[in-house]
Amino acid sequence: MSLPTKINWTEAQKDFLSDPTLRYKDISDKYGVSLTAVKQRGVNEHWHEVRSDLSKKTIQQVETKLIDRNSEINERHGVAFRNLQQLAATKLTIAFRQVERLIKEKGIDNISIYDNKMISQRDLKDLVEAYTGAINGERITVGLPTSIARKEVTARNKTDLFIDDNYEDYLGLLAESLTALGDK
Repeated sequence: MSLPTKINWTEAQKDFLSDPTLRYKDISDKYGVSLTAVKQRGVNEHWHEVRSDLSKKTIQQVETKLIDRNSEINERHGVAFRNLQQLAATKLTIAFRQVERLIKEKGIDNISIYDNKMISQRDLKDLVEAYTGAINGERITVGLPTSIARKEVTARNKTDLFIDDNYEDYLGLLAESLTALGDK
C-alpha cells in the first residue's frame, strides 16, 4: 500500500469523533495512512478525550431536552387537572348551595337531594370520582403522594384542605351522600 503524503486530518478527526465505534485502525485503513501516524495525531490532539467530552455533552443535551419535554407535559397536565378540579368543585358547590337552600325552606327532615332531583346518585358519585382523580393527577404531576395518613390530615388545620367556609357542613353532606350511594 502506498502511503499518501498528505491527508485531510480534519476529516479524519471528524470521522473519528462522529462515530464512537471507530478505532485508530479504522481511520488508518480509511485514509490509507499508517496506524502509527494516526495514533500519534490522535494522542497529540486528544481525540479520545474530545470524543468522550462530546459524548457527555450530547447525553446532557438529550437529558435536558427530555427534562424540558417532561416538564412541559407535566405543566399541561397540571393545568388540565386544575381545570377539572375547578369544574367539579363548582358543580359540588352548586349542589351544596341547593341543599342549603332547601334545608332552610323545608327543614332537614323533609329533604333528600335525590328526591328533589338536584343531582342523581350516579352523577354525584361520578363527580366525586372526577374530583378525586383530578386531585390525584395533579399531585402526581408535581411529585406528591396521592394519599397521606389520616393522622397527618387530622393534625392539619382543616381549612387548609378545603376552601369552602362551611367545611363541617360540606363534609357532612359529602359523607351523607356517599353513605346513601353505598346503601343503594
